[in-house]
Amino acid sequence: MRQVTRTAPTPRKPPAATQATGEPTITELAFDFDLSLAARNASPATRKVYGTAIAQFAKFLDEQGMPQQAARVNREHVEAFIAGLLATRSASTAKTR
Repeated sequence: MRQVTRTAPTPRKPPAATQATGEPTITELAFDFDLSLAARNASPATRKVYGTAIAQFAKFLDEQGMPQQAARVNREHVEAFIAGLLATRSASTAKTR
């Protein structure tokens, strides 16, 4: 009988931004969120829409010089993002983001 050797998964190394500040960024947490969606059997379309929205939000934060660390993002930042979407996109598109 063959012996099967099982090893524990290798812990992920925190990305450079997390290592520097100790706080994960929106982009870094997006990977964990997508994994959570996959574990809940969310459809690929749902995962794509959510992933796109997170990427757009992270890009907006960066372009506006706002904090990238999730713990430092507050209501004011989210409202500015939504207002920007409403000014440049349809209300239905803004609503899904």
